[in-house]
Amino acid sequence: LENEEAVRKIASQVSDEILESLPPEVLSIEGAAICYYKDDVFIIGGWKNSDDIDKQYRKEAYRYCAERKRWMLLPPMPQPRCRATACHIRIPYRYLHGTQRYPMPQNLMWQKDRIRQMQEIHRHALNMRRVPSSQIE
Repeated sequence: LENEEAVRKIASQVSDEILESLPPEVLSIEGAAICYYKDDVFIIGGWKNSDDIDKQYRKEAYRYCAERKRWMLLPPMPQPRCRATACHIRIPYRYLHGTQRYPMPQNLMWQKDRIRQMQEIHRHALNMRRVPSSQIE
């Protein structure tokens, strides 16, 4: 950001629609990082319980999309984060590589298993048709 733009963003008031539309699960988070990129807001990590003994650190990240005017849950981070600092940086695509895999949602996992079962049944039926049956009884 240019210095003038950064000063303007810091001095500006947060829109009421952003604050009023905060999801309930975000309101109970403590120790989260907040990042402002263009007109979008990101809330990253934190913990759920304020009990010092059993803090549930979080992998979740939320984004307020100014274009759609709503909050979205982002894919989980590989490790939980709390009291982190967040900022926007540019990383050239050629340096982005890794094996990060996101967990498959339950409804898609069930659908994938069902499709696999149907394929196995179909293959079994085709094999049964191909096996020559004996002509002698």
